[in-house]
Amino acid sequence: MTTPASDDAAARAARRAYIRAHHPDAGGDPRTFAAGLAALAPTRPTAADASAPPRPTLVSVYRSRRIGRVLVRSWRQLRRRLDGLPPRTLS
Repeated sequence: MTTPASDDAAARAARRAYIRAHHPDAGGDPRTFAAGLAALAPTRPTAADASAPPRPTLVSVYRSRRIGRVLVRSWRQLRRRLDGLPPRTLS
């Protein structure tokens, strides 16, 4: 009996082998390559498939902007020093 993980691994291995053998950069025909990829593409679960877990619809990404502020402040300080101006003081 095969497990879903081993089926996924076998499908990925077959897809990678097909890509290596038929990729246009390796001398393969682009039309044949595209048709083969379409045939080997993994199928996504449909709404009728109740056993499929729900997929998240929103992904949140946090990007700190602190490094940008630090770089700008350092650049301004350097520019003032090179221009012969006194350092800016906080009041």
